[in-house]
Parts: sequence; structure tokens; C-alpha cells
Amino acid sequence: MRRSGETELRRAVRALEARSVRELPEAEPTLEEFFVSPDYFDVGTATAVQRAVCRIADGLPLGPLAEEPLVRASLDSWTDRTRPWDGTSPPRPRELVLVGATRSGKTRFSAAQAVHLARTANLDGLKSGEVPCVPIVSLTTRLAQEAFAQLRGTVLARPALRRWLVEEPLATSLLLRHPSGTPVRIEVTAGKRAGSSLIARWLVGVVFDEAPRMTGSADGAVVSLDDSLAAIQSRVRPGGQVLLIGSPWAPSGTVHARVIEHHGAPTDRICVVRAKAQWLNPIYWTDDRVEALRRSALASDQLSYRTDCEADFADAEHGLITAGELAAVTRDTLDLPAETHVTYAAAIDPAARLNAWTLVVKKRAAGKDVVVLCRQWQRKAETGALDPDQVLGEMAKILAPYRVRHVATDKWQVDTLTALARRHGLILLEFDWSAHELTEVYLDLQAKIARGLVELPPDPDLRADLLGARRRVTSSGMVIDLAATSDGRHGDYVPALARCLRQHVPDAAPAPLPKPDPERRMLEAAVARYAPRPSRGSRQRVIQRWDVR
Repeated sequence: MRRSGETELRRAVRALEARSVRELPEAEPTLEEFFVSPDYFDVGTATAVQRAVCRIADGLPLGPLAEEPLVRASLDSWTDRTRPWDGTSPPRPRELVLVGATRSGKTRFSAAQAVHLARTANLDGLKSGEVPCVPIVSLTTRLAQEAFAQLRGTVLARPALRRWLVEEPLATSLLLRHPSGTPVRIEVTAGKRAGSSLIARWLVGVVFDEAPRMTGSADGAVVSLDDSLAAIQSRVRPGGQVLLIGSPWAPSGTVHARVIEHHGAPTDRICVVRAKAQWLNPIYWTDDRVEALRRSALASDQLSYRTDCEADFADAEHGLITAGELAAVTRDTLDLPAETHVTYAAAIDPAARLNAWTLVVKKRAAGKDVVVLCRQWQRKAETGALDPDQVLGEMAKILAPYRVRHVATDKWQVDTLTALARRHGLILLEFDWSAHELTEVYLDLQAKIARGLVELPPDPDLRADLLGARRRVTSSGMVIDLAATSDGRHGDYVPALARCLRQHVPDAAPAPLPKPDPERRMLEAAVARYAPRPSRGSRQRVIQRWDVR
């Protein structure tokens, strides 16, 4: 009986030991393991810079990575050479700013970080029923959903991640089990005024996707990144982290200010990592692809290479069209005469007082838009404002040889001008474009000039207006500013030219051959057959006398 009792006791002890071993908390993977392991987010080709970012986010020593040249370059200040990174492992920051090229794994890193924060957050002191959250915020809800979709798909595809799901994920949120048993929600969150969508709950972290394109409070936007960051300061749990991630854009706003102030000087509050395309994803960004993007951007004067590859912020403003591009498409003659077999199109940019009233006429020839003439009317000091009726009358006389009756215009005073134009045999066509559409039209004009698809006359005011147009980058997009001059003009040829080039006309056919004259052909045959053999000169005189007759 005693021996049997000892046996039962030993069995109970062994069962208790086995149970305690099974219930020991497993060690949580580091963010680097989450990012590179095939069991989790499977970025097995992670570069030294990507691994360094993972260790910085975790607050782990960089170790040998600190000696890697590209790691040092990503943490070194690019703008202030008096503030180089000292090479020491930065402390774990409360805000991690990752500014990098496109197609470089930034979204996948933010997904891995969201899961890692949900598993490692400090949830001590939470009351029953409180569910902490990791919001994913972007420029629009649709963009945030795309970032969340990558996270959701990975969690469902990996058994090691799926086992932490509390329930089947929804389209915009999922619940992961924290080691303490408390569920943590990762969800798409729409930006709202004063950061109101981020309050009234505990946060273990926040992911701001495409943060460099988000506006600051100084930009006057209804939804600003500054307001959102201010709203979450007291709501992020101890050990939580805010991730500001994206590709650079305008040299303004919250992220740009943090890059200028903190890049090269990491602290426990903010650490900025800035990396070019090949530093983060050399498999996609091969030398050939980088060179192709550089050439393409150079040819079209686009910002893509600077922002998407070099991870550099765009210039605040620069010229829309270069002098070299303009010289390449400018001919020697000012006006081209009207041709009977050609279809023409015309456009105006009307004005009354300060601006000039401009007219542009074009045709199509050999696949190009050929501007045959341009005119402008400006008010005179002694007469004051322009007389629209007089201008339209003069314009009708200019357009008559080109057989143009339909003229494109904008919406300025369009009803009044239409009635006046009808008196002179002209019909105005209203082209009412929004500000965004007008920017696209100007960019289309620039692209045509850069590719040599336009021929322009050597008009000095037309040239000055095109060279004075400036491309200005803002946090909300790109706008085209037209140059204002002391004589009251405001780049007035540019909208008229852009409006004219948007109209479709058929390509000019070759001039028709003259119809043959049967009597002339009979005379030529008779002279050749019956006349004595005259010299070539006398034969030609016979033909000429027939022509005179």
C-alpha cells in the first residue's frame, strides 16, 4: 500500500513537472526574426540596412552591422555634414522614421512590426475588456487597406502566425493573442480631424504609412499628421512604438522636418533611417533598372528618380520646361501661311485688364502639332481695359484664311464672350478643367515638348511664358505656377497653347497635284510627232505660247 502511494505521488510530481514545462512562456521572436524567417514574413534576402532597421526598432545592438558602409550611410545625416552618426547603437526610439525608396520592403516591414508590437507590448494594468490596438493609418483608407491586406494575407498563410489568431480576420481588422491571453487588435484607421480616430483606447503602436506625403498642421489641412501624433502621445503603452514610413516627396511637412532635425542624431525619442533603392532591395533595383529610371526621368524632367530611387526629397519648385527642350522644337519662321488642304484648330486665353488675351493656332503634320501662329492683345494705358468685341473681331479676320470658326476657351466670362463671338462668325468651345486636370494638361504639354512632338514659332513672349512656368511640389500633390511679369502678363500663352494642343485635328495630307489639261497634252503630242525637229528651246517656246493663250 505504501509503495503504491509512492508510485502515485511520483506520477503526480512527474505530471506536474511536465505540465509546468509545457506552460513555460516561449521566447518571442525578435523583429529581425519576424522579418526574415520563412515561418513568419519570409524576407530571407534582407539586406544589412533592413536588418539594422529591425535591430534599431527592437533596441538591440547593431553589432557588426554598425561597420557596414551602407548602414552607416543610412544613419548618417545627408544634409548636415557637421552632424555625422557616431557609430554607436542607437537606443530604442519611441518614434522610428523610415524614409526609403519605393519597392524596398517598407510595407512588409511595417506589417512585421505591427505583429511584433502586438505580441511584445507591455499590457500590465489593463482592465478587463480593454482591447489595445495597433492602428494602420495612411493618406486614404484605401491605401491603408492595401497595407493591411499584405499583413492579413501573411498571417493567414503562415501557421506560426495563424495560431495566434483569436478569430477569423475581417477585411479591415484582426485580433492576435498576446502571451498574457489579452487580444490585441490590428486595424485600418481613417485619419480624422485632430486625430479623433486614434483616441479613447490604448495603443501598443501606430503605423503611419506614406507618412512623408501627410501634411502638417502648418499646411492648414483638416487631417494633419501633427494633430494625430499629438493625440496619441498619452495613449501609447510603455514600450510601444510609432512608425513613420514611406518614400520622400515634398520638402515640407512633419516627416521632412524630422529628417532635417534628427537624421544623423538618433535619440530614444526619434531615430531616422534613410535609404536608397539598392540599399534596401538590390534584387529588384538592379543597375539596369536604376539606370533606365534615371534616363527616363531625365528625358521627361520627372521627379521619379529623385524620390523613388535616390530617397531624396523633391525640389520645392523647378522649371516645367528647359531652355534646351524649347530650342529643339522652335523653328526659324514666325508665322506659317494657311493651306487649303489642311485642318486647323485654335484656342484662346481671354483677358480684360491685367493679363494678355492670347490666341494660338495649330495644325498636324508628320505626327507633330505645329503652331502656325500666335497672337496676343494687351490693354493700353490710355484706353484701359480691352474691348472683347474688338478683340474678337480682329481675331475673326486672323482666323478667316485658316477656315477656323470653333475656338477653345476657358470658363471665364464664357456666356458673354460666346454671344459676342457669334456676331463675328466664331463659336467658342468651353474647356472647363479642375485644378488637378489643368496640372495634368500642363504636364502633357511638357511631355510633348520634351519628346519633340511640337513645333513652335520663335515668338519671344511665348518662349518667356513657357520658360517661366514652374513646377511646385506640395504635400497634397504638384501644381504648376505661371510666371507673372511687371507688364501685367501671367504666362498667358501657356494655357492657350495647352488648350490648343489638346484638340484633335487630322494629319495634313500632301498638297493635291494639279489636274491634267487634255488640250495641252494633245498639243505636246502633236508637236512631238508632226513638227520638224526644232531645237529644244524652240519647242519649249511653242508650249509657253499655248500657256499664255
